[in-house]
Amino acid sequence: AEAAEDASYVITMLPSNDHVRQAYGGENGIISSSKFKDGCLCIDSSTIDPMVSREVNEMVTARGGRFVDAPVSGGVGGAEAG
Repeated sequence: AEAAEDASYVITMLPSNDHVRQAYGGENGIISSSKFKDGCLCIDSSTIDPMVSREVNEMVTARGGRFVDAPVSGGVGGAEAG
């Protein structure tokens, strides 16, 4: 949360559904800070389940932010394979 305080945008690229949920909505997640900026654009480039992206979108927009799902194809397996 501290890294995203007063940020106009945040970009995440994480390896799993649970990592994304925790990064945004966990106890110390991005949106947990009282300094989460209204209108902050959150761009998630994780390759995760669409339902998780929808959940995160709801969390972010409920706090006044905006959310874009922008997955990178290949995920962890693609990165490891080169």
